[in-house]
Amino acid sequence: MSTRRQYVARATADLGWRIWNTKTKRWWGEYFKRYPDELLAELNGEKSSTRVAERTRQLQIERRPQPEPKRNR
Repeated sequence: MSTRRQYVARATADLGWRIWNTKTKRWWGEYFKRYPDELLAELNGEKSSTRVAERTRQLQIERRPQPEPKRNR
C-alpha cells in the first residue's frame, strides 16, 4: 500500500491555497484562504461526498468578502 497522497495543497502567490490532484495532474476546486487540512483529510480518506461538500462550503464562506458595517450618520 502506498502512503503517497492523491490530493495535496499547494500555496499560490497572493491567492491562497489550492488542491492539486497528483493522480490526474489537475487542480481540484477553488482557491482557499487558509490551509484546507480537514478537506484534504476527507479527500484522502473516506471521500464522503456530504462531508467533502460541507468542508468545501465552510472554506468558501470564509473566502467571501465580508460586508462593511453600516455607519450611523
